[in-house]
Amino acid sequence: MIDTNLEVAYLVGLLIASIIRKYFLKGMTQKEKMEAIKGPDGPLMILVAIPMFILPLLYIFTQRLDFANYELPLGIAWLGAPTFAIALWLLWRSHSDLGKNFSLTTDTKEEQTLVTTGVYKKIRHPMYTAHSIWGIAQALLLQNWIAGPTFFLASIPLYIRRIPREEEMMMKEFGDDYKEYMEKTGRLLPKL
Repeated sequence: MIDTNLEVAYLVGLLIASIIRKYFLKGMTQKEKMEAIKGPDGPLMILVAIPMFILPLLYIFTQRLDFANYELPLGIAWLGAPTFAIALWLLWRSHSDLGKNFSLTTDTKEEQTLVTTGVYKKIRHPMYTAHSIWGIAQALLLQNWIAGPTFFLASIPLYIRRIPREEEMMMKEFGDDYKEYMEKTGRLLPKL
């Protein structure tokens, strides 16, 4: 029997993540948000939103996905809560450190600067790292082969497509400064 408190922990994390994202999107115009959806990554971003939001809610509030349930030892499953907390901290921190440089698209803004402080001092794409950690937490807390690991798995094609384009854009915008930054930092994890 799956502990429903795990689902509550997930919902709390999802609520906090939604508040973080909403807070940092508040200065963005509707036009900017629509550009992201209509842009080249829009379909992938929408596909990632399904296992990020819709499948977990479907799993928690209906029995439609029960056929795909699995059960982890409770001690392992509960590691999902602190894992989600780490993801939320990193999600907030990466948005906060980016400040006015945050964008939903891979285009640079006129006043954009190269951020190399805070979590960006060690990791070039900490927001994607936060989402990956969230995906691991989701698989631990939502013990279902459809609702659990699919956010992590669905994110991989988005990252494979988007990260190289973001880095190419940053090299065009910031040249040698970005190349030097790349040498000092890891893409998704700090360099050892």
